[in-house]
Amino acid sequence: MTECERRLLVRADLVFAVSRFLEDKCRKIAEEIGRKDKLKICYMPHGVDYEIFSAGVNKEGPIPSDIAELSHPVVGFYGNIASWIDFELLEKLVCARPYWSFVFIGPVLCTPGKLQSYSNVWFLGRRSYEQLPQYCRAFDVAIIPYALSNPRMKSVNPVKTFELLSAGVPVVASDLPELRTIGEDVITCKTFDEWLNALEVQLKRSDRAAISARAKIFDWNEKVRYMRQMVELSYSEKQAREN
Repeated sequence: MTECERRLLVRADLVFAVSRFLEDKCRKIAEEIGRKDKLKICYMPHGVDYEIFSAGVNKEGPIPSDIAELSHPVVGFYGNIASWIDFELLEKLVCARPYWSFVFIGPVLCTPGKLQSYSNVWFLGRRSYEQLPQYCRAFDVAIIPYALSNPRMKSVNPVKTFELLSAGVPVVASDLPELRTIGEDVITCKTFDEWLNALEVQLKRSDRAAISARAKIFDWNEKVRYMRQMVELSYSEKQAREN
């Protein structure tokens, strides 16, 4: 993968990096290939279609039947259920809070440990992008339980974070570098005790509209304006160098 990245950076004039880790990596490669002064590298975290997901704030809107009747609190996750999920942590949480409903939406791409055997765990399968805000309405808190032992976690910046916040859902996540500085709406954790405490804290929240309002800064419309400015600036600088 690094060799592919090097070949791209040899040809590129502008790079947008979705995490600080990737930004630093690109800068190091740019220096190695002698393009430190010619290659513009911009930190640009993922955005969100705010208009679509902010509809999830409205608790009076429709909630899918396969989640509407579950007992609360509902602890929700959506995305690929794959090897980078910390299933050991999840089993501990599920056992520690048997009266909470743990809901997983998305394709199951690996064996999820023993999770499927617990009565307070539901795997709903894949749902369309357009349906996700409706499911967010039913989430009392959302989780991003990625395994910190996975090397990929250094550079991960989950898009779902900004979607969930736009829907007004407070988040508890593994201690991913990109999520540490978002603020109180996302609590990052390293240990089981931290996870349990953070979930209890987020479940006491009653400010979904405020959470959603704060997330508007992640709207793609705002980010694309900045990206366009960077593209135009990069082009102007290249033209100046060549003339």
